[in-house]
Amino acid sequence: MRLSRDALIQPVDSRWHVLQRLLHEGGPGSIKAVVVGGQVVMKDGINKSIDEVGLVDKMREYAANAKGELIAERRALVEQLETAVKDFYRDWRAGDVSPSFYS
Repeated sequence: MRLSRDALIQPVDSRWHVLQRLLHEGGPGSIKAVVVGGQVVMKDGINKSIDEVGLVDKMREYAANAKGELIAERRALVEQLETAVKDFYRDWRAGDVSPSFYS
């Protein structure tokens, strides 16, 4: 990664460390590898610590075998919760609450 040579971004004093500049000016594209406890967990954007393809396969298998009754039951619970929340806030108006910093 190249640090900016912009005069406005250059360190103001010696307390501004290179690590702080990397964190401030860097981005996801600046990361080539991630090492945790001596183990490479990500390199060149590829996760080395898990089998992503295997994980996706297991998720698809789980979704395919999900019981329709359980999904319908959970959806009904969500609808009940949404109705209860709407009922709770039904009488609220936008002007009823004002943050103290606006006063």
